[in-house]
Order: sequence, then C-alpha cells, then structure tokens
Amino acid sequence: MLRKEGTLGEVLFWGAVRKRQLGCEFHRQVPIGTFIVDFFCHEKVLAVEIDGSGHDDENRMEYDARRQRSLEQQGIRVLRFTERAVRYNLSGVVST
Repeated sequence: MLRKEGTLGEVLFWGAVRKRQLGCEFHRQVPIGTFIVDFFCHEKVLAVEIDGSGHDDENRMEYDARRQRSLEQQGIRVLRFTERAVRYNLSGVVST
C-alpha cells in the first residue's frame, strides 16, 4: 500500500537524501513487482528500508527476509535500518 505519510524515521531519511543531496536521486514508496520499497535509487539499483517496531514480529521478519531475497534476485541491493537507528544516528545511516 502506498503511504503519503511516513514514519518519523522515513521523514528524517527522506530529508537527508532528497534532491540529490547524496549525488544520486532517491524516490519514496517505489513499486517493484509486487512489493513497495520505502526508498529506491535507480542509478545505484539500491532499495533502502526503514523498519519500525512492527518488523520485530517473527512472522514479519520471515516475510521481510523472503521479500529481500526476491529483490536481491532481481539484482537490487537492499539496505535495512531500524527506525531507531535513523532517529538517533541519521548521519551514520546516510553515510552507509
């Protein structure tokens, strides 16, 4: 489902990467096949996922792992960060 409003971590990350601030263009809520990734950079073939506390559930973790494998099989690199990491270490997340 496409969301107009992001979590605080997504809003912070978007503020740090939008308008080519890192030298490449990111887009929010990008559909890739049957999935929607939080952020995607076509130039780098890179998906960035910001995982909130809802991703701590065992079933959700299994789903996330299958989803990530599927994206990687399509040649997409996937970086996952916790909401907490983005909130408290945005510069470290962005530099990664």
